[in-house]
Amino acid sequence: MTDRIGADGPVGDLDQTRAARVAPLARGEGGLAREASPVPTGDRIDISAQAVCIHRARLAVAAAPETRPALVERLQREIADGTYRVDSRALAARLLPVLFPDRFSH
Repeated sequence: MTDRIGADGPVGDLDQTRAARVAPLARGEGGLAREASPVPTGDRIDISAQAVCIHRARLAVAAAPETRPALVERLQREIADGTYRVDSRALAARLLPVLFPDRFSH
């Protein structure tokens, strides 16, 4: 059996029960001398900036094509022809900041 959470499900029933218990207290009934605290009107969620960045990154990755066919074809052709060359300086420039971020920060 699956319980559905919603206004008419178990959570909605709990909210109605709670409201029925708190309402007399808020009106000063029930024999309590102290003032009742206000009933929360809704739920709240805080999302960190890091979580927002991660979400945006995932959306960007999901929207990007999985492969770039033109690039793949060119690289396959260059490898097959023996003309593919790695630019070692460009490779190092991109790899060193990843390996040593404290020394090679941008």
